[in-house]
Amino acid sequence: MNNPGLPTSSDHTQVSIQMLIRGNHTIGRGLLIRGHEEFGETSPRLFDRLVRVVADFWLLWRLSRSGTNNIDLYHRMLMRGGDIDGRSIGPYCRRPEAGRCRTPHPDAVAEDLRWILRKKGGIASREDWIIKASELAHGATCGRPLLQYAFLGAYHDSVVANPPKEFIRKGASGSLHTLTPARFDSGLTVEHIAPKIQRVDDTSFGDQIYREGRVQRLGNLTLLPKRENRILSSKSWREKQKYFRVYSERDPEERRRWIENFSLDPETANLLAQRFVPFCGDLAQLRTREWNETHVAVRGKNLAGLIWERFAPSLRL
Repeated sequence: MNNPGLPTSSDHTQVSIQMLIRGNHTIGRGLLIRGHEEFGETSPRLFDRLVRVVADFWLLWRLSRSGTNNIDLYHRMLMRGGDIDGRSIGPYCRRPEAGRCRTPHPDAVAEDLRWILRKKGGIASREDWIIKASELAHGATCGRPLLQYAFLGAYHDSVVANPPKEFIRKGASGSLHTLTPARFDSGLTVEHIAPKIQRVDDTSFGDQIYREGRVQRLGNLTLLPKRENRILSSKSWREKQKYFRVYSERDPEERRRWIENFSLDPETANLLAQRFVPFCGDLAQLRTREWNETHVAVRGKNLAGLIWERFAPSLRL
């Protein structure tokens, strides 16, 4: 899917487009091309909304299951028309034998996608989605663009809460800008808080995390720039906490005082002194000697709730 220079009016929409492109979500191309033909020049805000409907449905669908689960089939039904559990959906892109295609107004498309999410995705409520999204091994099955999109949305306008009861919560509008094209393009990587492979000599990560795929769950993941992520390789939870403290510190002088305690080359030390990373402030505030399965579960549900609140409104959920 190529970016045709679409007239967008929000950071959310621009990041949505980049996520769809980099995540190779080509099945949504037909619907977006049709929408661009209909609204691109005359009603760009409607096209904006349609982009977010397609992208945010894909996120809610994919993060609530372990695979794609016939999403291509349902998108084709949207394009050519079809019936799902007694309800007609589409057609938006292919003219049926009789009649005309429907206009892909974002409200109409969102209504059809809500039906698919409910009837074929088993998502009847926010609580249903949070349970599914927080208990699946997304670190192993979801691509980085989709996980970036999810975390950028969860942390946008968030504040650190009171770990371990609640890690982050919604803050005031404008308090933290993460769902932006610049952030999405900044080379963020997925960090596993408890490392993917358990070290027998490191008891700072609970054994239960390494059972039933919990190491790959949402609550055990965060985003870090590549170099900051590499620094944490093979470090214990207590060592990681110190670096999370530096990464998330907003005061440059305070950051330098912390950095003096580390053995770093001058280039890396200078980088850490300047670059603020907002995706680990909650982890820095967790005052425990161990990162365990309870933390993964609580943080996973916390993040899933914020992801839902950020992206579900596009579909009027």
